[in-house]
Amino acid sequence: MCETMFECLMQLFVSGVIGEAMSTFEMMRFTFDMIYITFFVLLFGNIVSGIMLDAVGSLRTQNE
Repeated sequence: MCETMFECLMQLFVSGVIGEAMSTFEMMRFTFDMIYITFFVLLFGNIVSGIMLDAVGSLRTQNE
């Protein structure tokens, strides 16, 4: 079991289940996963924001 909040978060990222053993922690895998997740969250967030802004812009031009 985890003793601090940081340990609980690390276990959640590594194993997917809080309370699972963290004996197989690989720093390179963890780093790759965090970069991958961050990249795709930013990418898809910007895509969705762009679609929303484009839709609002086209509605504005239709109303004028």
